[in-house]
Amino acid sequence: MLHHEHNGTVGLFYTGLTLEGNNDQMVAALSGIGRAISDIAAGRVGNAEIENEVRVLRAEATGVVPPSLVEMLDACFGSVWLGQSAVDSTYLERNTPQMVACWALQYFTSGNVVLALSGLPRKGLRLGLPRGRGQDRIRQQTLEGAGRSEYPSRWDDVMISFAVPPTGHGLEYVNGVRSRTLRDRAIRALRRKVR
Repeated sequence: MLHHEHNGTVGLFYTGLTLEGNNDQMVAALSGIGRAISDIAAGRVGNAEIENEVRVLRAEATGVVPPSLVEMLDACFGSVWLGQSAVDSTYLERNTPQMVACWALQYFTSGNVVLALSGLPRKGLRLGLPRGRGQDRIRQQTLEGAGRSEYPSRWDDVMISFAVPPTGHGLEYVNGVRSRTLRDRAIRALRRKVR
């Protein structure tokens, strides 16, 4: 749907679009984006579209992400919901059209959008986004516990938090192995305890 005069970006805290064109082009593009988002929020998204996005996330997950960036992303967002590239196959298989619709209804709403125009509002422009309130990231991501990396989780996963040496000490890649090893041992111990 985006053309050469449109530019979309996905950042850590927002999804943004910049558009250029005459009045008719701008109205058509923005209205079309609003309709597409509303369709998703209304549950009109198919399994084929979800499967395509899962393939994209799997491809992104094969890239090398610096450990310090992974730590920052986890501390800020937790490995929850959509858009995290470093996710495992179990997480990706849980995505359903209903989950995506719920996500769109929660975040891609009229109360959580900012429209900045470089000129007068375009005649006939209606975004048509679902109604909803704005989001307060700080209040939603209140840290729990004393650990620097602890965050609330929406899943039933085991969470482990520990301080690691800062980057530049040559231990960045060891931390990833250590994290996985500790997680595996904790899960094995919990399974023995539950039985």
